[in-house]
Amino acid sequence: MKGNKTCFCFVLIIYFAVFGMVFMPISSGQEEPIASVRIKQPESGATVDGYRIIVKGASTGLRDPNLHLYLLVHPLATPFWWVQPLPTVDRDGNWVTRVYLGKPDVGNNEDYAIKAIITTQKLYEANTFKVNELPSFIVEDQIIVTRKDKYKITPLLPLVLAAIGIIITIIFGVLGIKEWRRKK
Repeated sequence: MKGNKTCFCFVLIIYFAVFGMVFMPISSGQEEPIASVRIKQPESGATVDGYRIIVKGASTGLRDPNLHLYLLVHPLATPFWWVQPLPTVDRDGNWVTRVYLGKPDVGNNEDYAIKAIITTQKLYEANTFKVNELPSFIVEDQIIVTRKDKYKITPLLPLVLAAIGIIITIIFGVLGIKEWRRKK
């Protein structure tokens, strides 16, 4: 009888070892990420025109109300990252926004890092962070672009145009008065 109990226990152990492994979920050992983000446009290494550019990308996991997508810009000549305007995200996770690469008259011919992050923290447009003090994030993607403006508008151009307008107004005013006096 003692042999039957040992045999029965051995059969149970074999049974659960074989069938237990069959019904166990197979895992790669790595957990699926809860979110992902990728910058699609512009491509890293691209040369861009203007201080406001369109950035497009794709993400997953943003249906979780505790997760937030932000874009940050880092002029490589400075030690800071700037939070950019919030992207518009569609239901498939594709997103688009415009980011600032400097100002109209500042930042031409410079390199910029553009980083997309998904975080649980709330950030606000124009917040700045030192390069080594970024907020914690779940996932990120980063590209580097170079800003090279095709046409540079100098800050003096509006003043020059205004001065030309004033001069033309004065000339026509003087001519108009002379013409008016002549008709009298």
